[in-house]
Amino acid sequence: MFSGIESTLSYIFVPAGMLLSGIITTLVGVFNAFLIISIISFIVSLMAFFITKTRL
Repeated sequence: MFSGIESTLSYIFVPAGMLLSGIITTLVGVFNAFLIISIISFIVSLMAFFITKTRL
């Protein structure tokens, strides 16, 4: 009976754990993408600021 309960729990928890890890990796990837985009936009705005400052 105990082994049957264990197998049922593993059938429940293994897909749940895989789903959770997939969601976490997706969230981390989205966060990293936002971070990279914000850094790039910050660098571009700094460059544009310096270019306009040197032209003036």
